[in-house]
Amino acid sequence: MTGHYTRSINLERDADSEEIVKSYIPTSRTITTFNRICDALEKKKCLRSWALVGPYGSGKSAFAVFLSHLLGRPTQNSTISALTVLAKDNFDLAADFGAELKDSEGYLPVLITGAPEPLSKSFAKGIHGAVERFWHKKRIKKKPDDLVEDLNRATEKDHLSIAELMNLIKRVQEAVLNAGGQGILIILVSCHA
Repeated sequence: MTGHYTRSINLERDADSEEIVKSYIPTSRTITTFNRICDALEKKKCLRSWALVGPYGSGKSAFAVFLSHLLGRPTQNSTISALTVLAKDNFDLAADFGAELKDSEGYLPVLITGAPEPLSKSFAKGIHGAVERFWHKKRIKKKPDDLVEDLNRATEKDHLSIAELMNLIKRVQEAVLNAGGQGILIILVSCHA
């Protein structure tokens, strides 16, 4: 008998893991959630915020990593893998996600794990890292250096006001759209026991 050990998922550590994407097993509940997300992306003005609640080890972080790749750059291997995995369970839904991403650079995934620091600081660090990865991996238009510098400064602060944070998110959104992206996907996972 061959045993298989599955370790817990860490958003920051596993964000770029194609192996996690390939080994993901969509459940009926995740398919329903993917349907809701895809439906919302097709509509221009609607609610685009969801809360997934479940006990430790129930797959929330794995779902988050998979979703971030499902909405990634369509030519990226991990996005192709995510669409392939989803197509095995629901071909039409995978096709809908593929159509959403067509002729774009996909979404900028901002993966944040709640930590014992101010949430605004976690957001600033998450957005900064996501912007760096987006422009590095995508090899697209010149990186917005002034925005990156402002994000650097924001990560050094102990606290950001809501207005400061919203301004940074708005500027990142504009930069992503100007670079051919679809928008920002923000995923926040709480680490409370």
